[in-house]
Amino acid sequence: MFKILPDYSILIVMLYLFVINTVTTIVYIKDRYNEKNKRKQVSELTLHLLELAGGIFILLILSRSTILKQKSSKYSFWTILIYLLWATIIFLIR
Repeated sequence: MFKILPDYSILIVMLYLFVINTVTTIVYIKDRYNEKNKRKQVSELTLHLLELAGGIFILLILSRSTILKQKSSKYSFWTILIYLLWATIIFLIR
């Protein structure tokens, strides 16, 4: 059986995904908080860039919670989310 990445590289990728998903969660929660308090929200471009960077995996979990209820009800949100999920998976596999 062949190895795609050395052992330490897998740990680095897992650490990166943990950090980017944590940052994505914090930004989405802040965006939701700002929306409820009628403050300036985080731009959708920033949110989608975080998804593309690898933070998409936590969004699949958060989209079912009350945190992202408003965002996850939009059709365009789900369309972009699915495209970015596939792009991230393909990038990680390569």
